[in-house]
Amino acid sequence: MRNMNIILASATIMLAVWAVVGPLVGIWYGQDLAREWQKRQWVAENRKQECRELLTVMASHWAAVNIVKSGMPTVKIQDRDRMNQASLAVMEAIRSRIFLAQEVADLKLDEQWFSGPGSVNADNDQRQKTYDELMTAIRDRALG
Repeated sequence: MRNMNIILASATIMLAVWAVVGPLVGIWYGQDLAREWQKRQWVAENRKQECRELLTVMASHWAAVNIVKSGMPTVKIQDRDRMNQASLAVMEAIRSRIFLAQEVADLKLDEQWFSGPGSVNADNDQRQKTYDELMTAIRDRALG
């Protein structure tokens, strides 16, 4: 009988402790889950933003190179300057990615861009093909 009273008293104490500690553990665990979810969302949003910025400067550079290529051999100085500024913007955008750094490195984006779509010396068909492939690859990797 005495052992039964000790077991009941122990169980009552454990239930009383759990009544206090249980909700605190639940709150802590809920906060941890929320924090992890918010971090994933933050990273995903930043990846999308970096992707958007990168695609924008690449498209601007693509357009500037097309203008210069269409005006060859007599290219206006301002068109050449615009293309050079766009080249610098692409280079800066490629090298300043934080959330897409691994994808940019895996794609060897700087090499592929400046030997293909970003080059006035490249063949137009090959430029277009590489441009489409790179833009798709960047979008897929940033969103995937």
